Amino acid sequence: MTAIEWSEKYRTGLPDIDKDHERLFALVNELHRRAETGANEGDLRKVMEDLLEYVAYHFSREESLLQSIGYSDFDDHATAHKALEKHLTSYVDRFSADPESFDTQDFVSFLVDWLDKHIMVVDMAYLKSFQHFRVRV
Repeated sequence: MTAIEWSEKYRTGLPDIDKDHERLFALVNELHRRAETGANEGDLRKVMEDLLEYVAYHFSREESLLQSIGYSDFDDHATAHKALEKHLTSYVDRFSADPESFDTQDFVSFLVDWLDKHIMVVDMAYLKSFQHFRVRV
């Protein structure tokens, strides 16, 4: 049971970033699997907390890399990250307030859509900056 499958199209060529993205895919798929199999509230909450924690870790790492090369669209990229963190927190808060009526699959669908679009559009946009940076060094 997978909600989103890792494929080469998501590979940035930056090993740490690719590893982080693969981990995010795994966490989204774990949340999907647990929701599909009727996991209890505690199990779902644990995966959501792990996801929030890993997203924060990944964003911090990615933003540090982008700053190190003087990425020109850094502010927009960081703003997109903050917006996602706000959405994630909102979903988790809604789950905490009323786990019985929380639509976990809606949350998973949001995550799948966001991950796909963010990696394919926003993250792929910074690859040219990394290539230019490598040429300058």
